[in-house]
Amino acid sequence: MPKRKKVFTKPKVRAKKMKEARQNETEEQWENRRSNNRERMKKLRKNQTDQTRSRGRVELQAFHYDCKKKYIEHPNVIIGKMDTICKYCNERKFQGETAGMCWSNGKVNLPPLNIPPPELLAYMNGETPDSNHFLQNIRRYNCCFQMTSFGATLH
Repeated sequence: MPKRKKVFTKPKVRAKKMKEARQNETEEQWENRRSNNRERMKKLRKNQTDQTRSRGRVELQAFHYDCKKKYIEHPNVIIGKMDTICKYCNERKFQGETAGMCWSNGKVNLPPLNIPPPELLAYMNGETPDSNHFLQNIRRYNCCFQMTSFGATLH
């Protein structure tokens, strides 16, 4: 079987050419390019409205997620109400959510979950100080343990 040829996409070719051009530019050309870039950015920032600037800040928050912030309260975050009911799992969904993402359009059918052991249910009833603490901080616990695998042995 013949060896596959490398496929250079347009962005890669463009980046390679740009790198070569920058390596070959003189000090004066470099200063000129930098000056032009500064002026261009200054004009862009000057023409930017408060709304687009604010939207940009919200979009960048996705890279610095903080579970303590209430993003839903931000005036530029509009995701609507969860008033659509999924026909596969009967859960509430946002109107714009893709139906096919839920239970793979009905192809997946999971059995109902077993009732949790009493030790776990005790945290959900709000009758003890530990339970109250857990319920008040449940989102924090979820954020802390979202990437953790738990293993346990119950006796």
